[in-house]
Amino acid sequence: MKLLFYIFFTLICLSNINLNFNLDLHSDEYDSLIYPEQKHRDQALLISRLLSKYHYKKMAFDDSLSSNILDKYVESLDPNREYFYSSDIKYFNNIRYNIDNYIINGNLEPMYEIFAVYRERAKDRIIYSFEFLESEPDFSIRFLGFSSKGIHLIVAFVCSLIIISVSSVPSQPHLINPPESIICLNS
Repeated sequence: MKLLFYIFFTLICLSNINLNFNLDLHSDEYDSLIYPEQKHRDQALLISRLLSKYHYKKMAFDDSLSSNILDKYVESLDPNREYFYSSDIKYFNNIRYNIDNYIINGNLEPMYEIFAVYRERAKDRIIYSFEFLESEPDFSIRFLGFSSKGIHLIVAFVCSLIIISVSSVPSQPHLINPPESIICLNS
């Protein structure tokens, strides 16, 4: 099962080698969508035939394999679950049990579409990070509209109330030294 995933993932990666990964995120070249070429469709067909006929496990391209491929593909793109939204995952689940049919027919567009969504989310994250770094960070502490000085005064006041309440509690020696009858229950 892992071998199939690695072969399929390698196919997707090899198809993306000719991309230019520069950091000019606002260029038209970066925004262009990628599509599978005919050689990628042929490779997918060849791999599906080889795995179904010559693999030692005699893997069948069925719905359970499709589901596993989708799970592994999404996990490989977003292992920390920080790029895809839950709405993206729900949308991907629409093709969950059809991936085997897509591969057998040479239709790789759904997998490329998943990658395009990932690429867009990663681009948005990078742009946000650069924009955040361009602004001057505000290191002041604000809590419920109070400045850091106000928070220090509130904390000092609360601590003084705790100290006053603890020191005003009368000592209770009967709780410190319990009666002998409580200590020796078996006697």
